[in-house]
Amino acid sequence: MTSGKIEFGVQVPPEGRDFEQMKRLCLVAEDAGYSVFTVTDHFHNMVKPDGSTNHPLEAWTLLGGLASVTSKIKLGTLVSCVHYRHPTILAKMATTVDIISGGRTIFGVGAGWHQAEFEGFLGEFPSAKKRLDGLEDALNIAKSMFVNERTNYEGKVYSAKNTLNSPLPLQQPIPIMVGGGGIKRTLKLAAKYADISHFGFYFDSREVIAQRIDALKEHCKAAGRDYNEITKSISPSVNFNPTQAEFEESARRVSIRRKIPLDEAGKIIEKTCMHPEAIRDTFNSYIDEGITLFLTVLYNEENIRLFAENVMKKI
Repeated sequence: MTSGKIEFGVQVPPEGRDFEQMKRLCLVAEDAGYSVFTVTDHFHNMVKPDGSTNHPLEAWTLLGGLASVTSKIKLGTLVSCVHYRHPTILAKMATTVDIISGGRTIFGVGAGWHQAEFEGFLGEFPSAKKRLDGLEDALNIAKSMFVNERTNYEGKVYSAKNTLNSPLPLQQPIPIMVGGGGIKRTLKLAAKYADISHFGFYFDSREVIAQRIDALKEHCKAAGRDYNEITKSISPSVNFNPTQAEFEESARRVSIRRKIPLDEAGKIIEKTCMHPEAIRDTFNSYIDEGITLFLTVLYNEENIRLFAENVMKKI
């Protein structure tokens, strides 16, 4: 991403959406002038992992399909759990999407958090330390594989032994986005490895985001990294006339992630249903704090177009 330039993207959870729906939303976003289109990387419906319906398409296969039908918009995950696929495999998949897209991939990764998915697909839920150690290994492996045909790396959780990545991605290198707001470790990793630090989600308060900005600054100072080299990113949620089903789905997500009662989560979501002028004021206040990339959670075509016309193009 361009340092200092304000950019807008669309974040769409693929739960309950087929490929034709995701393709249409991505094409609408591209046509409306957004810079980025991101999808969550989950194997279960995040809200109802044991339910029988509304489970998502696999993220990187989905991005490969979207890459083949778009021409301008950047594509990425927000974010891929590095434990769901060995990091060498994940880097190869991102390389392939970058080639299909003509150099439009963002490599969004994180340590993972969804216990039901870990247990259902991997058979265990590792400790936070092991998940974060694995994230650091994955970042080292990917950074090498994106520019070198052969990679050797010995890590705490993952290693690469003379791993071949050929052909190389078109971008040299693919930009890396580290997702997560953990002040002690995740933001330390972002300060060391990330091109984009994505540390704010729609259920986070302004105070929490400010704390994470301060923490990233301190980690950059300790690592000898220029804080201004890193794009700071958050995912606000904006609802223009949400359906009852969309409202309830948003509230359930917030309830689960913040571990709060559903009615309390509903009050948080109500605050996202604002007049466009109020939304612009909110976004401008984030820009004043140094946020330059907004991967806004928008659930349907109407909201994507309304946000572009009433907010994005007026900031």
